[in-house]
Amino acid sequence: MAKRSETPIEERDYSTIYFVCSALLALTTFWAVLDMIWVRSPWQRTQVQFNKMEREQLVAKREELIAQMDQNGYAELEKNLAAAQAELQSETYQKALADSAQVAHEIADAVQAYRFAKSEADAEYYLFKEAQYHNDTDAYQQHGQKYRADSTKAVEWKAKWDDAEKRKLEIQTSLNGYRQKITETRAQMAAMTKEIDDLSFRIDRINERSIKIQQVVMTEFVKGNFQNFINNVDRCHTCHTAVSRKGFENLEQPFTTHPSLDTLLKIHPVERFGCTPCHDGQGSALQNAAFAHGEVKHWERPLLRGRFAYSGCNKCHANEL
Repeated sequence: MAKRSETPIEERDYSTIYFVCSALLALTTFWAVLDMIWVRSPWQRTQVQFNKMEREQLVAKREELIAQMDQNGYAELEKNLAAAQAELQSETYQKALADSAQVAHEIADAVQAYRFAKSEADAEYYLFKEAQYHNDTDAYQQHGQKYRADSTKAVEWKAKWDDAEKRKLEIQTSLNGYRQKITETRAQMAAMTKEIDDLSFRIDRINERSIKIQQVVMTEFVKGNFQNFINNVDRCHTCHTAVSRKGFENLEQPFTTHPSLDTLLKIHPVERFGCTPCHDGQGSALQNAAFAHGEVKHWERPLLRGRFAYSGCNKCHANEL
């Protein structure tokens, strides 16, 4: 067998080398993707877990309210609504609708006739006064008679108009009586389902909620090693998603509500101050809890725990302590 060095370059077999290189490239690519979406991103799973817990909590509460709603007479309201809607098909209601349409036509005819008669009366009055000014006796008498006749017609049509308006009001009152039952019943049903609808809305928002890093940047907040002020980046509530929300007091970390939500967080909102100014830790780290809590080599300010949890206040409030 000829030595490889004796084989012309264009005839040499590189398939093994290409295969090994391709396999290494595929493995490193797979490792890089896995490292990015899994190893370095536990916070994504934390948010998914919290969303699941919150969704289950809201669904359970909604089911409880639905059960209570049945006991509070919601089914009876549904029957009342169906009965009120059925009345809209009754002969009395349909006759009132027809009368309403008829009286609307009568009003339109009366209004038009009144306006024509009034316009003709105004025109005759002008001619009547003009004849009076010019001492034209014949024209004066002629236009005076027409003016009085047109004025009488206008008064008659105005009376018909007013009468039709009264009948319209009576019919509308009758129709509104039927509709009011439906409106009131629907309002009672809406009041009974309001909290359920709110919970359904919140559940839908959870389903649409994006998984993302929550970050607070405090400009020139801390001093660096060279006595210069540098920015402080805090991402703690990426995992502590419910820290500033009520309703999660009984959950374990990192899903629980802050115990001083109504006092300390009221004047130090997480969205503005983050967490590390008070509790220390490595606020920008997301790779795992140990990194985020600063419990790693060379990090000088690990998370304050136990009776020291609130000992960071003197950073800003040294004069008050």
